[in-house]
Amino acid sequence: MPVFSKMSRSRTTGVMLAGGVATLLAPAFVAPGVPRAEVSTVTQTSQMAQAAPVRSEPSLTAVAGVAMAGAAMAAGAAGARGTRRAKGRTVVAAQPMGPTEGQPMEGPQLSKLTALAQELLQKPSPQQLQRLVLELRSFAAAELQRAHAAPARRSAFAEVAEGAEQALRSGVEGQLRWAASAAAAMLLSNVVTLQPAQAADVVNYSEFLESVNRGDVEMFRVQEDMLSAQYTTKDGSRREVNLIPNAQIEDQLFNQLADKKVDVVVGTNQQASPLDFLRRFAGPLAWLVAGLLLLFGGPLGGAAGPGGGPGGNPFELGKAKARIAKDGETGTKFADVAGCDGAKQELVEVVDFLKNTSRYSELGAKIPKGALLVGPPGTGKTLLAKAVAGEAGVPFFSIAASEFVEVFAGVGASRVRDLFEQAKKSAPCIIFIDEIDAVGRQRSAGFGQGNDEREQTVNQLLTEMDGFEANKGVVVIAATNRADILDQALVRPGRFDRQIQVDPPDVQGRTEILKVHAKSKNLAPGVDLTSIARMTPGMSGADLANLLNEGAIVAARQNKTEIDQDDIANALERIAIGLEKKDAVMSEKKKRLVAYHEAGHAILGALMNDYDVVAKISIVPRGPAGGVTIFTPSEERLDSGLYTKEFLENRMCVALGGRLAEEIINGKDNVTTGASNDFQQCTQVAKQMVMSLGMSPAIGQRLLGGQQGGGPFMGRDFMGQSAPPMSQALRQQVDDEVKRIVDEQYKRGMKLLTDNMYLLDELAKTLMEQEKVGGEELVKMINKAAAEGKLVMAQQMATAAYVGEASENSGTSRAALPAQVHQVRGQRSPGLCGSRALPLRSRAARATRSAVARYGLATEVEAASECTSDEVLRKVQQVADSQGALPEQAVPTDVAVQQAAPLAPAPAPAAPQIGSLVDRVTYSNLLQLVDEGQVARLDFYDKGRTGVASVVGKQQQLVAELPAGTTGLINKLLEKQIQIEVHTPEKPNPLLGALGDAALPLLLIGGLLYFRSRGPGTGGIPGMNQKAQIMMTPETGVKFEDVAGIEEAKQELTEIVDFLRAPERFVKVGAKIPRGVLLRGPPGTGKTLMAKALAGEAKVPFIQASASEFIELFVGVGASRVRDIFKQAKENSPCIVFIDELDAIGRQRGAGMGGGNDEREQTLNQILTEMDGFEGNSGVIVVAATNRADILDNALLRPGRFDRRVTVGLPDVKGREQILNVHVKNKKLAEEVTLLDIAKRTAGFSGADLENLMNESAILAARRNKTGITMLEINDATDRVIAGLEGRAMPDSASKKLVAYHEAGHAVVGTMLPYHDPVNKVTLIPRGQAKGLTWFTPGEDQSLISAAMLKARISGALGGRAAEQLVFGTDQVTTGAGGDLQQVERMARAMVTQFGMSQVGSIAIDEGGMMGPSYSEALSSEIDGAVKSISDECYLRALTLLAEHRAALDKIAEELCEVETMSGERLKQILEEHTAVPEKLTAV
Repeated sequence: MPVFSKMSRSRTTGVMLAGGVATLLAPAFVAPGVPRAEVSTVTQTSQMAQAAPVRSEPSLTAVAGVAMAGAAMAAGAAGARGTRRAKGRTVVAAQPMGPTEGQPMEGPQLSKLTALAQELLQKPSPQQLQRLVLELRSFAAAELQRAHAAPARRSAFAEVAEGAEQALRSGVEGQLRWAASAAAAMLLSNVVTLQPAQAADVVNYSEFLESVNRGDVEMFRVQEDMLSAQYTTKDGSRREVNLIPNAQIEDQLFNQLADKKVDVVVGTNQQASPLDFLRRFAGPLAWLVAGLLLLFGGPLGGAAGPGGGPGGNPFELGKAKARIAKDGETGTKFADVAGCDGAKQELVEVVDFLKNTSRYSELGAKIPKGALLVGPPGTGKTLLAKAVAGEAGVPFFSIAASEFVEVFAGVGASRVRDLFEQAKKSAPCIIFIDEIDAVGRQRSAGFGQGNDEREQTVNQLLTEMDGFEANKGVVVIAATNRADILDQALVRPGRFDRQIQVDPPDVQGRTEILKVHAKSKNLAPGVDLTSIARMTPGMSGADLANLLNEGAIVAARQNKTEIDQDDIANALERIAIGLEKKDAVMSEKKKRLVAYHEAGHAILGALMNDYDVVAKISIVPRGPAGGVTIFTPSEERLDSGLYTKEFLENRMCVALGGRLAEEIINGKDNVTTGASNDFQQCTQVAKQMVMSLGMSPAIGQRLLGGQQGGGPFMGRDFMGQSAPPMSQALRQQVDDEVKRIVDEQYKRGMKLLTDNMYLLDELAKTLMEQEKVGGEELVKMINKAAAEGKLVMAQQMATAAYVGEASENSGTSRAALPAQVHQVRGQRSPGLCGSRALPLRSRAARATRSAVARYGLATEVEAASECTSDEVLRKVQQVADSQGALPEQAVPTDVAVQQAAPLAPAPAPAAPQIGSLVDRVTYSNLLQLVDEGQVARLDFYDKGRTGVASVVGKQQQLVAELPAGTTGLINKLLEKQIQIEVHTPEKPNPLLGALGDAALPLLLIGGLLYFRSRGPGTGGIPGMNQKAQIMMTPETGVKFEDVAGIEEAKQELTEIVDFLRAPERFVKVGAKIPRGVLLRGPPGTGKTLMAKALAGEAKVPFIQASASEFIELFVGVGASRVRDIFKQAKENSPCIVFIDELDAIGRQRGAGMGGGNDEREQTLNQILTEMDGFEGNSGVIVVAATNRADILDNALLRPGRFDRRVTVGLPDVKGREQILNVHVKNKKLAEEVTLLDIAKRTAGFSGADLENLMNESAILAARRNKTGITMLEINDATDRVIAGLEGRAMPDSASKKLVAYHEAGHAVVGTMLPYHDPVNKVTLIPRGQAKGLTWFTPGEDQSLISAAMLKARISGALGGRAAEQLVFGTDQVTTGAGGDLQQVERMARAMVTQFGMSQVGSIAIDEGGMMGPSYSEALSSEIDGAVKSISDECYLRALTLLAEHRAALDKIAEELCEVETMSGERLKQILEEHTAVPEKLTAV
């Protein structure tokens, strides 16, 4: 069957059959000029035409009718082709043949074919039908012989000629069907050709303009994009043309169409298909899905957090995370709460009101809307809330305030609304908000003066508690230990009707609390809980619970089955002052000094009329203290919170007792640094008396400076809302009064101790023998001295003791003067260690390795300070250095020529040489070629920005970039009648476009799903999920046997492991596993190593996180991560959680610039809640490490959170030897190496330093191709670790001589001063930034350093500068002493401001933080004068020593220039040749 289309044969056969017959019956279809309306009047029934069978000859009329309908359909398709763009689509359209499609059949052939068709309609007989078939075949064969026939027509005629034979073999019906189809096909091929509309539907722009000019265009329909249009000619045919994308040309075209009376219609896009919709929105939708998956997690994201948030349901982000407790679910009743009867009674009433509402409503009482529990940490606020939940019998909602604010703005307020909405539905009910200060602090207190996300939350809380809509039946209970910072609108009646103070219990309360906690303990019959309660004044309920638990652990450690009184007493001391250092080595001198120091505290305290009772004196080191004196505070004084002036003065006098005793037995020059903590306490009390308590006649009854220590809202201070500023005169007056008060107590204490030297000697002697003396034994000594007439009592105060008036905020005075269980007068260890005289900046760089740096008296190198001596204040000439020849300068090239070359003008482009097939020309050249008539046709591409010109008579194309918006070229083309063709960009496949838009987000989604499916986590934004590493079976490779030198700390953690492995030994005495252990100590001492060992030994899941990983990117992320960590820990309990560098988030709240409630405080509040909040964390042990325990929040450190605080200090010589033994297990040592010698030389080294030392030694041995590590490598490695890499030796020059004298000055002064550390060696070999070094060997015990030793070190440090001045003259001193002067300034200033070793007085002076010092200019000048006095005194001593031993100095310097390194023994030999060398002395 002939087909005249590029469509498949099966889809067009029926259409062509019907169309051919219909052509015979409808002459209007084939006749030109017939109106279009007549062509398209028949309905489209092509499917009916295909399905209708030709049953018999009489039915031919029906066949013809159906065929006519099919032909009409074909004509309709041809007429409808203009309503859609044909390009790129397979739309079949009937078009008249153009002139290029071959010549049509001539008149005779057409008439003959028409006649044959008419015979077919006349019901031919079978014989006639066979004739007609043969004639049609002959006609088709004849037409095939004609030339210039169109390819489609030739194809149709060929199929007719070939199909005739098969038709003759068929029946009559088959012959008739074939003949009708063949005649119709050949007739139709002469009139129309069915092809896709794109094949002949699009005309070029020139042809379109010709049609417009001829007036053949009837209607013009332009698309919205103005790139293409369809037009209809007057003969009914439709065409499509691509327009030139030029606004001016389009305006001209529309004007021309208007002149020709052409209807112009602006078309709209057809109804969008699903692919168009997908293409438009696939990209945004995919990005939305990726964002949601990134933020909230997806189906593979693990467990979602409750209430939305990262990894949770995004639709529940604003839902409250409150937990609902059913009746009795907490397991705590009011009977389990003791020691706070007043607070308990208040809450009992609230619960009873909810249970028996009618009894109260009959009397007109209303239920309280809120109750605020206020009190110090550990007093039982959360326990009371648990008891309320256990007794209430109504729904109980509990939530931490830090859980409100999270990630997005408005989430906190939304969660508050949701919480109260749930509560109202369950009314009557109770809401408990823990740590409400996390969101409830005063508004507008920060630098921004308000409206952060937290304030939005507290505003919503205010509205819900007492807003326009009442919340009947909802009682809000909240807890805080910072009521002073809460917003006044929050704590007013109507919101929190009751503020319930939960204070530390009195003796009766403590007894009741002990009875509650003793129920689960196996106590010995002799344990007296009342006696224990008397021994523990000021302890909170959490402290007492921890005390009994520690007593049980002490008993279990000794394999006891019962807890006796001694176990509890030992636990009490352990909690108060730490573990005893039983293995600590203490020299007799130090033991004697510590004994007298503690005896001074104890005797003054015992002889005071109004002071606490001495409970115990001990010289056994505990924690950071070398010795302790324990006082038992008065129960009455603690309960009242009122302190008399006499008591405060006695407290200062007792605090100074240790320093006074040292001065009496050792002299003023040999007092030590052990009293620095006492000075701080003494100064603090004196300042309180002067500035806050009105106890200074000179200042009067005034409160100066607002809240002492800075208010909780520093932002208000900056915004001008702080207390009035103090004048310099008033500051000076305050400083004078503080110094006067302290000096009076110093003199008073000195007289009292001097008068009672017998008692002081007796107590010190007893302490040296027994190490511990009880309070009763001290009383016996005093009574014995009184009986022998050797006791001198203190005189009565000149003014009678009185009770001071309570301030407006009694809590402030109590906080300022805290009542501790045991006031410990301890020998602190902020001493100094030996310095090494390092010239230039190297000494300051080296100082960071010494104990000077550890105690804050030396820092890294800054600008060199000026010399403090008046004799050396002039700037000196730099000693001439040897200078090498300067490098020759290269002859410069002619830069001007090189720079000018690229700027030379390029030749103008010439006209293109026409010869190649494709050439590029400029726009000007294109215009020139158009003018010359060499362009036959111009095609526009890329929306008119590129033109391709076809050259006349040649197979060549010229490409030119066209300027946008120009009309000159178009006008020339129209003028020259050059053919114009416009090519529009092909529209992309919608499906491919949609896939392209969605490709990147789909890859992102796939990557997220892949990574989250392969690892743990809850999904969400990277950096927003918790980053803690959980090890179900920890394999750290570290055991306790790998930890050495810190036996006390290891013992603490070993108990935890024992508890986990064999809990029955502890359970039988009622012991509970500690909830938290805080490891504190200097960097490098092994805190993290201990945690690794704990993980390796415990064999339980171990979760490790760094505190700095909690806070990141979004608000509330830190608190969310804390919740997630503890959730995992509880699911895997028993479990250990290790938080490294806890100080990153655990510092005291309210200490920031905004006065509190930044993101860090939100995270800290959540940690407080998780560690000991409403929901317990049974089975979860928290271990944390920090080297800044002094800045941690008190609520974090209390028992119940961190039950144990373990000090991990620097190891002593024995500990260093043990550490070295661990680190040499895998190293080969030479036989002569003795670890004890290495340990003695490395005083002040931490475990990390020793590990690095041995590793560097091994590297040096390998570099020198040795089979073992010798002492030479260890000594070199020690030098390298401390001072840096060894540099190139200095050449013989004036500089080398100067450095030799500089180092010799350090060494000589250090050797000749008896209190200076001995010289180890002197070298001129540069290391690091130092040109030479003088090494000193400090004593093993640097915990207590005397004033004589400090002055000797200052003189030694100035020895280098003194030698330069003595040898080379004042004008020739160099900058090499910059680092030395820096150390001198630090040590001298510490003597003045921290250790009370100057005429400024026995006070501790705070240098101030970012706000600067708070003392007066006069005191500042006095401090500077004292520092200069110490420096000048020590410099003069150094000059005098060097002048007296000038000959020895010259010989040492001369030998140093030759050998470059001199040992301490050789140095001492040279000095002994000229003078007697004094023996080294120590005050301790």
